[in-house]
Amino acid sequence: MPPQRPAAAGPVGFQTWSTPNVMLSVLNDEAVINVCVPRQRGLLTMVVSVLSKHGIDVISIQVGADDAQSFFNIYTRVSTSTLPATASYLDVRADVLAVAARTF
Repeated sequence: MPPQRPAAAGPVGFQTWSTPNVMLSVLNDEAVINVCVPRQRGLLTMVVSVLSKHGIDVISIQVGADDAQSFFNIYTRVSTSTLPATASYLDVRADVLAVAARTF
């Protein structure tokens, strides 16, 4: 009989980082990036540009907004990189935080 694994064990390699405006969850070469920032015209374009710069493909985006804020849930995959996927995503996280900081 194979050994039992704890029911609460998550996928190996799953990591999450968060700040007040950006949350990044990475598993292997895929990630979900959640962004919640004050509404600003062109912000989604800036975020997608950051992803493209780092060789990260957008699989899907969910967008929501109210009178004051925009919410983006972005499902991504590293397309090509010489860096490990986690390093690429951490670079993206820093750049997305910089873009988000310009909106305040």
